Amino acid sequence: MRPPAPCNVLAWRGWPDRVLGIVEDLYQRQFAEPLDLNWTRYTGGGEFLRLLEEFPTTDVIVADREITAVFALQGRLLPLWENSDLEVVRRELVYPEWLWPASVIRGPFVFGVPVRWGTTPLLVKKELLAASPTAGSGFDVRQALRDAHSFLLWSPKGYYLPSMAVLAEVICPSSPFVLTPSEFGCLSDLLHDISDCTPVVARGVGALVQGIEDARPDVITCVGEWVLEGIQEGDPSLFEAIKRRYSYVYAEAFRPVAFFEEVGVLSTTRDPQRARRIARILLSEEIRQRVRVLEAADGYASNPTWGKSDVLGPDFGLIPADRLLASCIPRQVPCGHTLQPALDLWHNAWQDFLSACP
Repeated sequence: MRPPAPCNVLAWRGWPDRVLGIVEDLYQRQFAEPLDLNWTRYTGGGEFLRLLEEFPTTDVIVADREITAVFALQGRLLPLWENSDLEVVRRELVYPEWLWPASVIRGPFVFGVPVRWGTTPLLVKKELLAASPTAGSGFDVRQALRDAHSFLLWSPKGYYLPSMAVLAEVICPSSPFVLTPSEFGCLSDLLHDISDCTPVVARGVGALVQGIEDARPDVITCVGEWVLEGIQEGDPSLFEAIKRRYSYVYAEAFRPVAFFEEVGVLSTTRDPQRARRIARILLSEEIRQRVRVLEAADGYASNPTWGKSDVLGPDFGLIPADRLLASCIPRQVPCGHTLQPALDLWHNAWQDFLSACP
């Protein structure tokens, strides 16, 4: 009898190599069957889509929520379970209750559940905010961006959405992913103004961390807990220096843009039962205990999905994760005011920005 074909997982960089053995071990223990697991890694949405085409036998994905939501709409994902079973499954997995609302749910079915999440705030030099006071939030982020002379923008493998989403929230805090033509024009103008300031675009985590350490940029995008926690653990004195120089801000008070990495099962999987089992293992308490953090060297040092109840909020203060999640804006595929997808529009604007950068 021929052995079963390997199960193929496509996930973001950051899962350590040892995770393969851990998942295989948990699978053997839970189901009394051997598992041969292949694990392919990506950084950024563009690389994810390219690798998915390159490896058509992929069974399980761990992808940005904006991707899993579109895949579910297109029929490219199988349901993980029914919505009515969520509470039972949550208790079985000992999964943080406050993260369930970020799941991708269509009708009665659940298609994606977060295995990692985080926010994408701005680091802004304190003197810029002090020069841009308002009566509401205490400062005018938009004015601070106008006054800034140097920028560091996060763009993993050239993925446009992380930094553009943060800037879009500055333009339209209520609906940064659904912009009118006028609002998108303001976003394009903001990118053009930033390009005139000789910005640095960090396409890898090493470049992002180096830019933070240099403390030269007036504004740095997307420096959330996922990177700051690694700095705090590795060099506490540097972390304190960052707190003295920069303010940790969201464009709209407690409504930060948040990203979610979600596990899903592709509809083309050769073995749906096995793929769903692997998805449950990746969401389980057992793997959270054995893979406490993700590898800092691969870019993602923290993982609040592991159950942390307090996360960084404005000005580096700790706030309850459920409070933040209740008001956050999940990152999603951008649309125009007619609700038609605007992926090409945003992508082209980012490419124009990159071409204008030195």
